[in-house]
Amino acid sequence: MPFGIQRQEKQSHRSWMGQLVNGSFYRRLAARKNSLIYIFSLNTLLGIK
Repeated sequence: MPFGIQRQEKQSHRSWMGQLVNGSFYRRLAARKNSLIYIFSLNTLLGIK
């Protein structure tokens, strides 16, 4: 994969993560203690598959 595309994806991931954090998405997940979903969501955002 070209470096430019990787860089672009990382930037979009970061802004998407920012939106979720601003929306208290992760806080809600943590409150429900759905740790598997929480970890899976983080891994997906960070591009770890």
